[in-house]
Amino acid sequence: MPDAVNILLEPSVLAWARRRARLDAEELAIKLGIPEEDITKWETDGEIDVDILEKLADATHTPVGFLYLNEPHKETLPISDFRTVGGAGIDAPTPDLLETVYDAQRKQAWYKDHLIQSGANPLWFVGSVSLRDDPATVAKKVNAAMGISTVKRAVAINKETALVAMIERIEECGILVLRNNAVGIEYDRRLSVGEFRGFALSDPYAPLIFVNSADARAAQLFTLAHEIVHIWLGVSGISNLAKTYSGEVDVEKFCNAVAAEILVPTNELLAKVSGIPLTDYRIARLGTYFRVSVLVMLRRLKDIGAIEEKQFQAMYDARENHFKELAARAKLAAKKRDGGGPSFYNAVLLPRVSPTFAHALVGSALEGRTLYRDAMGLLGLKTTSAIHAMGKRFGFVS
Repeated sequence: MPDAVNILLEPSVLAWARRRARLDAEELAIKLGIPEEDITKWETDGEIDVDILEKLADATHTPVGFLYLNEPHKETLPISDFRTVGGAGIDAPTPDLLETVYDAQRKQAWYKDHLIQSGANPLWFVGSVSLRDDPATVAKKVNAAMGISTVKRAVAINKETALVAMIERIEECGILVLRNNAVGIEYDRRLSVGEFRGFALSDPYAPLIFVNSADARAAQLFTLAHEIVHIWLGVSGISNLAKTYSGEVDVEKFCNAVAAEILVPTNELLAKVSGIPLTDYRIARLGTYFRVSVLVMLRRLKDIGAIEEKQFQAMYDARENHFKELAARAKLAAKKRDGGGPSFYNAVLLPRVSPTFAHALVGSALEGRTLYRDAMGLLGLKTTSAIHAMGKRFGFVS
């Protein structure tokens, strides 16, 4: 067996790679199958085995070349970062978030070129409103243009059905919607709701919204509505609504205010609460009707003056703590479940790559206008037979 070949690298860079992937030393040691002490050592003196270095790069999803730098590589998101906690920016983006944004940009670029070559016109609503506009008025315009209504959501069987129906109407208006809880189809790389809930890539031809589907269904509905407003503003950006919709940035405040009106119009809410006591049960029922979380419903009731600040804060804190407990249990249960991702067609045809996008790309590949290699890369497929299988499902081939 050949002797190990050690090299000297900058210790702070090796530590940066681990932190960048949101791993502590114990977690990384388990991934690499080595003692935790080895990690502590190379993050102190920079001496590391070449073979282990390759594994480190793979485990942290870091380009190997970055590990040879004299200082940590400075990475920034290619779109505006509106994520804040207590008025301050949050940690640098993880490789999972960066790759998710880059993948969405590649899809958007292809689809925009496809639309322009097909003679499509710019979408009239992109950038059609400003921060000076009245949120309630903007919400009415969005609902009318997108065909979104409280009644349509209320009659849906459940929140998932309401969410899917809303996405279908939005895509019919020309906005691509990607909805995923992992990096592409790498199911072991789950996206963190704590890092981001969604983002918008504004464009006059091919606007795109990404929703982190690791979030609760009601929360995804709010994220979707929030990102729609980003498109109407013509402002790309990434969001993490840590406090439901209490944004600290002007753009986020506006998007949150409009999203709240889109999902829970003031006039409809006033009619629903007029003359009734707002017990926990009734508030939960209101959330079910409007298909929003109890937290959003509490904020809306406070917005219209139906509950006082003291009552709101007590109920909000109680529900937030309850949701945190549920999330912790769900995370623990997920670790105990057997692995395995969703089926091929669920991964491709459903929200992960946008049915609209997949339909256009598969059709283009089958017609010879897009290389199969490029189509497979954009869809996360490994064989040309998968393209043909999708073509059959879309009705392109018999």
